[in-house]
Amino acid sequence: MAKRLVLACMDRRLNSYLDENYNDGNTLFLRNAGANAHCLLQSISEAVSNEIVDSIVILGHTDCGAMKVVFDALANNNMSYSADITNKVIHPFYDYDYLKDAGAKLNGLGASERKEAEAEIRRDLEIKNVEMQLSFLKELTKSFPNINITGSIIDLSKINVPKDNPQHKYSVIFTRECLSKFSDMCNLAHTNPFDTYILMASTIKEALVDLEVAVGLFHIRDIKFVVPEKSMSELISSDLDWIKNAANGFLKDAHISVEHA
Repeated sequence: MAKRLVLACMDRRLNSYLDENYNDGNTLFLRNAGANAHCLLQSISEAVSNEIVDSIVILGHTDCGAMKVVFDALANNNMSYSADITNKVIHPFYDYDYLKDAGAKLNGLGASERKEAEAEIRRDLEIKNVEMQLSFLKELTKSFPNINITGSIIDLSKINVPKDNPQHKYSVIFTRECLSKFSDMCNLAHTNPFDTYILMASTIKEALVDLEVAVGLFHIRDIKFVVPEKSMSELISSDLDWIKNAANGFLKDAHISVEHA
């Protein structure tokens, strides 16, 4: 039976909402920083070409950390981000002239006016992001015209999101795309769903830049690889040295563990 594919952001504030509104046992999830389809090309292509899915839903959201990175890089001309983050997260927006022009306009504003203007630009950017992902996916799946592709933005102010607690310890989970509830994944990893960013892809390689965002920009130090079988956990454990080397050093201070069902 063909399934729905949902591409959503890894943001911890979405876990309960996705479980309640999309995780129906027949939905395949892929999650990364900013619901970025460009970084999940292999995962999406496999699902489409193997006729696993008959519909794809792109879910952006307000107050998106990945879009704040894009805004900072292009509107504020911050060129300090790593090559991977620049190429995979920021680069797709290089042709968005409105964002480049915004930087010059912001410079002439007072503090309160600038804050309002920045918020409006980021909202526009979140809309643009979903539009870009939709366009990319429609081109990617044009050989499969029966796949229905839609997108929307989750307004965090209208869903049940607990207040942030600066004393909480945040974690990031990586797992392959699966049908499990996010609450169950977090239980397996011994984490709280609201404190846990969740990355989902068919390969660890596709998620490395998102791990860099989580560790390097969000300062998360607890990383858990959650796998369904012990044999897979042993495989991932044996690959940890490769993972750390491939990560260009940003994982050197992280605590990495492997959990299996």
